[in-house]
Formats: sequence, structure tokens, C-alpha cells
Amino acid sequence: MPNVERDFDYTVDGERYLYSKAGDLTAAFALSKQDTYFEITIPEDMSLQKALESCYPGQSVDVPESAGADNPYPYALIVSSYNESVVYHIYLSIGVNVTGVSLDQTEIVFSGYVDGAESFLIGYDTLGWGSFSSLDIECPKSAKPGENVTVTATIVTGLAEQYKISRVSLVSTDTGEEIEENLTTNGNTYTFIMPEEEVTIMFYIVPIDM
Repeated sequence: MPNVERDFDYTVDGERYLYSKAGDLTAAFALSKQDTYFEITIPEDMSLQKALESCYPGQSVDVPESAGADNPYPYALIVSSYNESVVYHIYLSIGVNVTGVSLDQTEIVFSGYVDGAESFLIGYDTLGWGSFSSLDIECPKSAKPGENVTVTATIVTGLAEQYKISRVSLVSTDTGEEIEENLTTNGNTYTFIMPEEEVTIMFYIVPIDM
């Protein structure tokens, strides 16, 4: 996305636009997303002119010469978790000669988890035809903000032929508002990223034929 220190007008086929309103610039960076990582490719002749031309293929784009000098970090690489509860903004400057990069670690992982941060309680509840006694559940009692939380839940033996879990949502314990409508699921395992507040996992139990 654009990162603007001093806004400027540019034109596309003679029509004037503001850079701060340009929106998604991903087309200029050849984004490649994999399951566990992503890559961006930056052309050697990258410039604000080239970036905006990539977003308007086949159209005439004109960018003022002063735009680059007035905006030393004109791009914001935004990396977020699936539900945007953790978001990183990385500001990029392109055109600087790099002679080398040294890292102390072989791998760097972006995570919202903060060591030493306060833990928040995790509770659970049921709606529909079930109750606490309807579930076999393994759920941590608390977690720290940004931490990945995994919960396993099944209908107890004897009721599994009559009832099923139709939906699992994450609710703010304080306000009762839904934080996530449907938790990420893999069979009977549900995952979410812990927000900075106490939460309740809500299990919706209905007859198996519904």
C-alpha cells in the first residue's frame, strides 16, 4: 500500500489521482504466497513511476519527478494474520544500494506473541440443544496476546449419534460481541490467535439431522 510522507498528484490517461488514495500496489511487486511464507520481487529499475504503471497496464501514467525525493519510504508492506488480529507494517525504500545483509538467526518468524505479556482467560459455553456435559473438550485456561490457541472438542459418547457441533465462534467475554464467526477447524480441532482480552469459545450444538 502507499506510505505517504508528502502526498502528490499523478495522472492516468490525463485523469488526476492522489497517491495516498492509490490503494493496493501489489501488482508492482510480483507477490508469491505459499503455505508458510511469501516472496516479493522488485525490478532493478523500480520507481514510483514503474510501480504505478504496473497498476495501470496499458495506460499512460505520469508521476512528478519530486515524488520519490519527498517520500523516502513510499511503500508499506502489510503482513497480517488470517483474521487481522495481528498486523505488521513494514515501510520500504527502494533504490538504496545494498552491499550485504547479516542475520544472527537462520530463520525469522513474525509473531504477535509477546514474551512476558499478561495472559487472558479462555472460557467456553454452549448454545442450542447441548450443555457443558455434551462435550469432551481440551482447552487451555489462558493465553497471551498473539499466541496460537488450539482447542479440541467432540460430542460425548452416547450423544454423538443425536447431536453435532454446527459452528464454533469466538466471543468477547466482556462485551459479548463476536470476535470470529467461525474458528479455523481441522476435524475436531479449532484454532485462533489470542486477542488482548478474555474470550469465550461458543459451541453451537444441534441435532445431527439439521
